[in-house]
Amino acid sequence: MRKYFLMLSASILFLSCSDDSETVTPELGSIFKVEYIQSGSYEDYKKEIGFSQPLFYEGTAVETGPILSEAALINGKYVFVSSKKLELLKVTFNTEPKEDSGEMAEFVINVYKDGKRIDNKSFKVAGSGVMNHSWEYKGGLML
Repeated sequence: MRKYFLMLSASILFLSCSDDSETVTPELGSIFKVEYIQSGSYEDYKKEIGFSQPLFYEGTAVETGPILSEAALINGKYVFVSSKKLELLKVTFNTEPKEDSGEMAEFVINVYKDGKRIDNKSFKVAGSGVMNHSWEYKGGLML
């Protein structure tokens, strides 16, 4: 009888235990931030910066659109952020001098992923030809 009672107790104990571990599903992607800084005679240049995913002007709910052209880039510095985690962000930057311009200008693009700077591009131009650049940044696996 004692054996039966012991087996019954062990069975109840075994069946009442559940798997306490939670399954964590990793989330793909990263939050990206892009700083665009222009200095010198930047108004002497046609320029545009583009993004594969919509970004927002930092601190606002205003979306950038896929391409920001010269008319949208009149200030010295802009900061753009993703509103959600992205698996991939493509950034393009194009510039060329306007007619009869030869003054020095500098364009800087800093890219941050989840708060850490992962890239820095800096271009100094003085009336040089057309520049077309494109970069890809992959989002990480988030736990």
